[in-house]
Amino acid sequence: MFQSTKAKIEFYCLLTTALIVAISTIWVRTATVRDTYSYVKQQKKLKNLQREIQYEKIRWLKLTAPERLERFADSLDLHPPRMDQLLRYSTVSKRTGENQ
Repeated sequence: MFQSTKAKIEFYCLLTTALIVAISTIWVRTATVRDTYSYVKQQKKLKNLQREIQYEKIRWLKLTAPERLERFADSLDLHPPRMDQLLRYSTVSKRTGENQ
């Protein structure tokens, strides 16, 4: 089959190279598929979190709607403060000691 030792060495080198290339190709393909599945899984998680955030924003807007807060305040018999219940805040300048 083979005429010389040189031909045998070349054949085994070629066979070894082909095996290394085949194994490398399989490993790269497997890693790519695994990473693709991981990416898709992360995308699904992200989409679910974005959906949850949107739901919570809508819920917050409903809970803090002025009409709802007014009804809630009325149910607790709360009313806006009268003018005699308000205090005016003024700052005092450190340099001159005058009210601003």
